[in-house]
Amino acid sequence: MKDRLKPYRPTLHPGTRAFPGQSADEKVVFIIRKHWIVDFAILTTTFFAVFWPLILYFIVNLVWPIPHTVYIDAGIVIMHLYVLFALFWYYVKWIDHRLDLIIFTDRRMVDINQTRLFDRRISEANLAQIQDVNSGVKGFWPTMLHYGKLNIQTAGPEGNVFEMTYVRWPSLVASTIIELRDNYTKREHIPQSPSPTP
Repeated sequence: MKDRLKPYRPTLHPGTRAFPGQSADEKVVFIIRKHWIVDFAILTTTFFAVFWPLILYFIVNLVWPIPHTVYIDAGIVIMHLYVLFALFWYYVKWIDHRLDLIIFTDRRMVDINQTRLFDRRISEANLAQIQDVNSGVKGFWPTMLHYGKLNIQTAGPEGNVFEMTYVRWPSLVASTIIELRDNYTKREHIPQSPSPTP
């Protein structure tokens, strides 16, 4: 089961960083990304949004040939603008989901949350601050395709909760995070934080 969570293998040039703020001696252990079903859903929605006007135009033109007039040409221009807008929407949604990730290094957790095209929020916490990790899988397709929700609660005055949906193998990821935290606290001789009270 552990082999389903692949370790991070850098494909970058030596000396480059995997994320902003990474120390030179900091090692990335693994990166959590969203399941491919998110990309598939966005692509399917975009496909139908882009191609239904084209298919409708060709069917109507086949049944009742449309003469080329100024109005038809204007309609074709509007249809092309609509297709461009739909493709741009796909790109924005894909960027929004693709750049949402949680990076775990040998000392901390970095949560990168892309909320909009030009709005990215980066939060981080020391591994010793991780108190509780919960995972959940609800529904037929999440159960069949092994994706779900992950909640990571950290210690501190704010009591931050890092949440990510559509995580692959969420229960395996949760146990790996706890194991990573325990190894870090033992290595650094840090007493573990008490679990949060309900």
